[in-house]
Amino acid sequence: MHERFLDYLVCPETKEPLSIKSVTESKGYFIKEGILVNNRGNEYPIRGFIPRFTGDSYAYNFTLEWEKHPTILDELISSYSLYRTRFAEETKWEENLSGELVLEAGCGPGSLTSFPLERGATVISFDMSSSVEITHKKIGLNKNSLVLQASIFSMPFPAEKFDKCFCFGVLQHTPDPQKAFQELVSMIKPSGKISADSYIAPNPTGDSGHRILRAKYRFRKIIPNLTPKTLHFLVRQYVNILFPIAYVARSLPGKFGHAGLEFMKNLMIDDYCSRLVGMDVTKHKEFAVLDIFDFLSPMYDIPQTLEQFRDCFEKAGLTEIDVHLGYNGIEGRATKPLK
Repeated sequence: MHERFLDYLVCPETKEPLSIKSVTESKGYFIKEGILVNNRGNEYPIRGFIPRFTGDSYAYNFTLEWEKHPTILDELISSYSLYRTRFAEETKWEENLSGELVLEAGCGPGSLTSFPLERGATVISFDMSSSVEITHKKIGLNKNSLVLQASIFSMPFPAEKFDKCFCFGVLQHTPDPQKAFQELVSMIKPSGKISADSYIAPNPTGDSGHRILRAKYRFRKIIPNLTPKTLHFLVRQYVNILFPIAYVARSLPGKFGHAGLEFMKNLMIDDYCSRLVGMDVTKHKEFAVLDIFDFLSPMYDIPQTLEQFRDCFEKAGLTEIDVHLGYNGIEGRATKPLK
């Protein structure tokens, strides 16, 4: 944590300013190990350059994903342009963000963090999971970047501090997506902009495009309450059994191959050759383990309909609302009106 970011932080409980109680290790102006404190004595540690305002809590499964699949996920982030394109097309923000303060809510392993930094913004990124450590490792010691561990329901920032906020792949994994969205809106200034997305509730009809989504939520209803580590072990065994069948199905000629691939989606095995064009096919099986674990492991998975997601924006009193189908299912952009 660069010392300059102390002015951007408050106690998440009392909203009082924080000060540095102690520093046990630093590198120039960057605090590696230390303690933040408010006037009432509430203390928050800085570990590995990252201020910690919460533990993993219900987000531990995402920490485990990065522990188990670092190579695959690093390749996805570094070798594919999808994330850069997604950031540009979902936010529609200007190329020059110099002088602007941007909040990244739910940064995960930092797949999007570098893009607003490249455009000149000062970026504060947080996540509840320990994947923030991956984000910090990717960004390094950058005086325009602060990475911290915090909850979306108890953010350590003053209200209306940020010029812009983006939140991708997060809201559906909170216990109350609408409340989480309202909390984010409270962080941006009047005339500030917010961009967010959500999983879409699967179409209950025969739409084949939603086949794997329907399978995901069917499986979520029937699997027992397992620890993330146990679930990950079982998912790997499941993929070991079914993945060879998926390759046989793909090799069938014409309509038989198509029907086979559609059938495998009912078992949550996707057509990764089409989905991950350019990835070495020998890595598809490992990605399938990650993919299905990501389907089943979150404690909360609350998809939205298009109307429900638009309602979040309208209830927040935003203007210039643009909500439509997009990258993660549904994406939306809007502006906070002047008072």
